[in-house]
Amino acid sequence: MYEQRFNPFAANVEIVKGYFKKSKVLVIGILYIITAALSVAVALLSPADNYNETMQILNRLGLNSSDASVAVAASSVTTVITAVFTAILLLLTALAFILLFAKSRTANPNSGPVAGATILYVLAVISFVCSIIFTVIVAIAYVLSVVFGVSMSGRNSAVSSRTTVLFVIGGVILAIFLFLMIFVCVCRKNYYRSVKYSLTTVELQNKGAAAWGVFSIIFSVFIGILALVAAVGVFASKTTVSSILSLGVIISVFIAQILDASIALGYSRYINRQKSGYSNTPYNSAPNNGYAPVPNQPYANNRPPYQQPYGGDRPNVPYNDNFAQQNAPAQQKPTICPNCGAPVDPSLSFCGNCGTKL
Repeated sequence: MYEQRFNPFAANVEIVKGYFKKSKVLVIGILYIITAALSVAVALLSPADNYNETMQILNRLGLNSSDASVAVAASSVTTVITAVFTAILLLLTALAFILLFAKSRTANPNSGPVAGATILYVLAVISFVCSIIFTVIVAIAYVLSVVFGVSMSGRNSAVSSRTTVLFVIGGVILAIFLFLMIFVCVCRKNYYRSVKYSLTTVELQNKGAAAWGVFSIIFSVFIGILALVAAVGVFASKTTVSSILSLGVIISVFIAQILDASIALGYSRYINRQKSGYSNTPYNSAPNNGYAPVPNQPYANNRPPYQQPYGGDRPNVPYNDNFAQQNAPAQQKPTICPNCGAPVDPSLSFCGNCGTKL
């Protein structure tokens, strides 16, 4: 019986599945579901709190509250719409990580986590496109503000020079920020594209994984600082349900970002080890199934090992690959004369030595 031949595509699928079957992939999906639910809850509860607080301030100041009511209502509708849209994106991200985990756990060789990687890649492409659109809008707004500011301060040379310096400094800072935003989106897109590419081709890739992991750590630091500030604000002032839920959103995003950074950095190192031949099994463990993730040792002339069909010891016959030699007729041995024992030609009817009739 022939052993199954090595399949590089199946081996790559098993390698990627061996990495993303870790439980923290599932934890990220659960955290994004929690974040989506908390975001919607905050959007639904915060308008009432904001309205009550605004009305109290206006009443203390003795101002008309009718116009403020309309403004708060419009702001509340915008907040709810934004929260629902954000929740949809978070739920799609959660679904992608859950599929990535579940499909990596299955032992079916025909089932891979391509769907989860594809969803993450599509979301990364959407983020990249949105970053480009945002950059174009901000650049246009900046140019218009520069033109308007210079024209307004043109009469006073001192004011004009200060305005020019401020616009130059602000433009440099804005350009750096926009560049980093686009670069981060590109790294994220390349990372998830590499995962998808590794699952659908015979080549392993980890492009953008290390960079996305580093930026995720930086983001998590800023989110952690924001969580501390929010926690101080919640406990220092009047505590409301929406403020507590908002703090929960920040904490869940912080934990998810830390885990995402860990997975991205680990994936980069893991693929590098696999491509350098460090390990032939998924994530230094046994393969998920027996679908030949490890190359078989080739036999001479691609022949399988000899197997005795009915048991017993293997006959002591040398294995020869030459078909002609194996099937050549055996050499005929000469006939022995029964009288004198001399060898005789089997074509003769008598012995050439003693003359005995054969």
